[in-house]
Amino acid sequence: MDNSRLTSKETWRSHWGTKEIQRISRNYSFHELLIGAASKVTTGNKCIELGGFPGYFSVFLRKYASLDPSLIDFVVHENFINELLVANELRTEDIQHIQDDIFNYEPVIKYDLVCSFGLMEHFTDISSIIKAHVKYMKPGGILLITVPNFLGVNGLLQYLFDPKNLAIHNLKSMNIDPIKQCMIDCGLTVIEADYYPSTQVWLEDIDKRGILLKIGMRVLDKFMKFLGAVFGKNNKILSNNVYWIAKL
Repeated sequence: MDNSRLTSKETWRSHWGTKEIQRISRNYSFHELLIGAASKVTTGNKCIELGGFPGYFSVFLRKYASLDPSLIDFVVHENFINELLVANELRTEDIQHIQDDIFNYEPVIKYDLVCSFGLMEHFTDISSIIKAHVKYMKPGGILLITVPNFLGVNGLLQYLFDPKNLAIHNLKSMNIDPIKQCMIDCGLTVIEADYYPSTQVWLEDIDKRGILLKIGMRVLDKFMKFLGAVFGKNNKILSNNVYWIAKL
């Protein structure tokens, strides 16, 4: 399975090593999507986030969706998670964390909600990564997957200013209909699949970039909001993410 990975442990150690502890608000990224997916859970309250470190989304699901979250990742900094929990007025036991490979680990329980955010696109074998999600789901459970949309404006930005980051993303994972079919082939019923209604543009470590690029990104972000208001945000060119919600 390692042959399908576009990243390594060192990739993520470097990526997360500079991140800050955050107080997760009710309006955190994907908040409407998270609440919507959680509302579809009818079988219990156990959820797990695959590739879940540093745990921001798990904190949200605990605080605002009343779910009992776990996360699994092959890179987990326990001290970071503990500090994150303190900053969000949660207890150590409020989020379980597992440091292991999602493919090799055999879950002790099955989960009512299985989710991942920015994970699937780092693999070349899409079927295998979807099956890995299904492995953690209980019958009747809900699946939520999001990936960045690099088939539009944000992809062009990566190509021009961060081709190294673009190279660790499988662009085929960002096509809605083929992924829907793959989910169906894996025994899932797709409930929703769409472009996420946000036109925000981004580059990794923008704070470390030159002043002209920073200004250009701010101007482009405002222009994208204008275009979104005119043409709609849920489309391949403007949207910054793609999502699927499915049921087992």
